[in-house]
Amino acid sequence: NKPSIPIKSGSILEDHDTTDVLLTAAPRRLVSRYVEIFQKARLNLLSLETESFALIRSLLNRDAPFSLMIIDIGAVATDIIIIECETPVVIRTVDVGGMAITSAISGSLGIDMERAEQFKRDIGILSDQTAEQNNSIAQIIESAFAPVVNEISYSIDLYRARDKSIEEIVLSGGSAYMLGLADFLRQTFTLPVHIGDPWHKIIYPKPLEANLKELSSMFSVAIGLAVKELAGEVEIFNIIMPNTNQDIKECFTKAQAQALGFEFVDLVGHEIDLQILEIIPESLAINYKMAAIGIDEKANLLNVAMLDPRDVKAREALNYIGR
Repeated sequence: NKPSIPIKSGSILEDHDTTDVLLTAAPRRLVSRYVEIFQKARLNLLSLETESFALIRSLLNRDAPFSLMIIDIGAVATDIIIIECETPVVIRTVDVGGMAITSAISGSLGIDMERAEQFKRDIGILSDQTAEQNNSIAQIIESAFAPVVNEISYSIDLYRARDKSIEEIVLSGGSAYMLGLADFLRQTFTLPVHIGDPWHKIIYPKPLEANLKELSSMFSVAIGLAVKELAGEVEIFNIIMPNTNQDIKECFTKAQAQALGFEFVDLVGHEIDLQILEIIPESLAINYKMAAIGIDEKANLLNVAMLDPRDVKAREALNYIGR
């Protein structure tokens, strides 16, 4: 017998209005394993969440006016997620990923996995070359990838049955860059297909662009998890590197201040009373990169500008001055 919740007669209200509820779950064994790993590593585990939310956070812009599909092709499995208003409404998983494709090439041609992986990268799923072996490898890849294609088709039909449509497909995961994959899916489903860019909310130095783009699809989940605490508060993040131009530094500082709940103050052209400025000794001001900039007489508070308000030693110095 299935467990049930006892409800007294007459306690049910009939209402024709309905509300959609998003319910997520994860196997208890999987959750326990991750908790154990963090405990053994002596790391503080802040939260756990399903990958779909991390992918949405890193790959999509806010308030997208249309529904779209994310296809995340991992090493051992592929997740197919239909997104509507930043919410996953259809999630399907196929136990076919990059390793299955490599294994199919290896088994069919009788070669080792390393060479098969190289063939997968060099030839891909849509071969425009005349060599018979290349066409054969492309057919092997297409055959191995068929369960994913079938699941994509089923998910699209499932969504269309609700009188809704998908406007585009976004690729992610380590195999997203497989040669010809985007074109293959574009031809198969007659939808726009592109590889997602998890770096589009990240400010980074131009010299890193080529390397970051090459690795981008493999970092989608990691970036989505990393910016979780800041999502909803700032739309721009920064990779700090030496010699970053001043505009980028200022943009990052503004975003950081907003995320931390502090006011951003531009001291350029800001006139400060010398008596107020001298409240903090010069040595402390230089050492901790802070300055007294005003007094709130009503609240009897000293307003202080700090380069890094998270600096514990700087805050301890302020507490000492205030005694």
